[in-house]
Amino acid sequence: MNVHSRRLYSFLLALGLGLGAAACGSNAASPTAPGASSGPAGATLQGTVVGGVAGASTGPGSVHALSTAGIQVSVTGTSLVTMTDSSGKFVLTGVPAGPVELHFQGPGVNARLTISTTAGQTLNITVNVTGGQATLEPEGDEGGVDLKGPIQSIDMGAGSLMVGGKKVTTNADTRIVAGDETRVSLSALKVGDTVEVQGTTQPDMSVLAKSIHVEQSGDKGEVDLKGPIQSIDTGAGTLMVAGKKVTTNADTKIVGDEDGHLTFSSLKVGANIQVHGTTQADMSVLAKTIQLQDSTGDDGGEAELKGKIQSINTGAGTLVVGGKTVATDSKTRIRRDDKTLTLMDLKVNDSVDIQGTTRTDGTVLATEINVEGGD
Repeated sequence: MNVHSRRLYSFLLALGLGLGAAACGSNAASPTAPGASSGPAGATLQGTVVGGVAGASTGPGSVHALSTAGIQVSVTGTSLVTMTDSSGKFVLTGVPAGPVELHFQGPGVNARLTISTTAGQTLNITVNVTGGQATLEPEGDEGGVDLKGPIQSIDMGAGSLMVGGKKVTTNADTRIVAGDETRVSLSALKVGDTVEVQGTTQPDMSVLAKSIHVEQSGDKGEVDLKGPIQSIDTGAGTLMVAGKKVTTNADTKIVGDEDGHLTFSSLKVGANIQVHGTTQADMSVLAKTIQLQDSTGDDGGEAELKGKIQSINTGAGTLVVGGKTVATDSKTRIRRDDKTLTLMDLKVNDSVDIQGTTRTDGTVLATEINVEGGD
């Protein structure tokens, strides 16, 4: 091989290696495929559909009123789907975190809307649907957000807190009030307090609070559990009932069948107890009282839950109360006073009293759900 041939060969070899490296670099930097996971699931979406349908008989381009009942609302790329009720309201639970596309379908409606959610968030939106278009309706200010749940953490230095996995910031204009409408400061809030936050979404997806309302202590995550003790950790002062972790402290009262006071060490696995307490930030229950039940009168798998509904999955026929998953079937009776209801009639934050049985996976199969309060 002469000198010119060797130089040409070296040039072509270098060119081939360069193109190969560029191709590899291009693959390494390629965008994520559309089907890739969008992040952890867990947001709850509470929405209302309003709007109209274009092209009514009154003339070209006209709009007539839209019946917002019975519109199918789904999350593109998932199995999440629900229908609007007679008022146009809908609830979706387990919505993936991050940007998601909502698809609205019904008579005269085929529209899509992209929103952004955060894991653990409860997001309230109003969607204006007109034929093939869907837009968010601002609530007071553009990007209006309403969050409700227990405070998970507080950063006094930054003037921020976490609610439902969402960062909430405050400023000099933020109004913080207790249950009796008394103005309080951020320092008066505590982890575990149930609050309702109204504010606006910021560019970093945090919420700047306009108002923070602290619920009365009587409404703060109160839970009743009933069932056999599944396990006991005497060192930690905890036990498991109906698949739920129950913690105790120096203020917890433990009483026997005849109201005699007992010690934690006197409790035994298999004993039937009734626990009254409050839900904590880690979703365990801090017991105020533990009542030992007469073991001869109870079904070993009987369970009782009392508290507020935290989320509803109508597709799966389940709801969450006090951090506990409650399943329903065709035999489950749902009532408010003397009125028979369906799962679709229930709403997040409804107070319910649930009777059922504990299943092997720790969930409760409800035999009866009684909704407290008015409609």
